[in-house]
Amino acid sequence: RVYESIAQGCVPLIIQDDPTTNTSVDSAYAELLPYDRFSLRLYQSDIPRLESLLRAVPLARWRQLRKGLACVWSRILWLHPDNE
Repeated sequence: RVYESIAQGCVPLIIQDDPTTNTSVDSAYAELLPYDRFSLRLYQSDIPRLESLLRAVPLARWRQLRKGLACVWSRILWLHPDNE
């Protein structure tokens, strides 16, 4: 759903496994794209507190993420001028 979020101009929220399981979500092109600059990551255990956690993100951080999103948007969507 990261692609769909980016296509809509929204900061992707990536829900991953808890660190105690020593696993994480694989992100497409992670070696090329700076996901930490345009997305948020939370753990599955954070889901019950999701609303309060998102509200606690400072406005300045949202602005940084949106700027980062603008930088990678065209690289992820591969749009051409003649696309509708």
